[in-house]
Amino acid sequence: MFFINCEDTYELLNNQITLEEASKSRISDSKNKISLSNKFINRPKGFILSDSYNHFVFPITPKPTLDTSKFDLSEVYKRYRELYSSSKSIYLPWHFSCEMIGSSYYVFNTRPLDLKFPLTSKESIQWRNEYNFEWDEITELFFKNHPFDIEDAIHICIVGNTNIDIYTRVLYKSIGTTCILPFVRQFKLIGSLFQDIFPLNINTTKFKPEVLVRFMNSK
Repeated sequence: MFFINCEDTYELLNNQITLEEASKSRISDSKNKISLSNKFINRPKGFILSDSYNHFVFPITPKPTLDTSKFDLSEVYKRYRELYSSSKSIYLPWHFSCEMIGSSYYVFNTRPLDLKFPLTSKESIQWRNEYNFEWDEITELFFKNHPFDIEDAIHICIVGNTNIDIYTRVLYKSIGTTCILPFVRQFKLIGSLFQDIFPLNINTTKFKPEVLVRFMNSK
């Protein structure tokens, strides 16, 4: 697994460095790397899992549909700026992006951890109604019950479409140890970890959050 920090991620997306150069910062102890770079001032209220194709407010279509062995995040970034933002936009809306490149999983820090998600829950509902986004039952319940505001969460995006992609134990490990556990440790998050993780518009028969939590609880 490779973790690419925010600065290197955007140098890569803007063709200032190569993937090989960015990958030189490969880490074996990801929790320490994230902890050092973490600037999230307020305690995060939870974790939002999504995929790029079916994202609940920023769906990236018509491609990439599958997470291929190529660097698909560049296409996601390009399409996001075309669909939802001006050319001056710097960051993707989610804090972490996960994808497989070649035979390895990469976790990219795609939004500084001191920046909140760009929409509140109220604004997300307005966007959904305006653009007729389709939400699954879990997403509908999340916004109805409002356990916390969407802007107060750490957002993790899986590149591709969870309706058709296949996921391995390595991806669960990458997300758990790199994107979630550092915050659990740093902020001493208590209670059921499963209650703090919300898969929004994700096919939970393909990507199974309970496997992610079970893996993390085993560490």
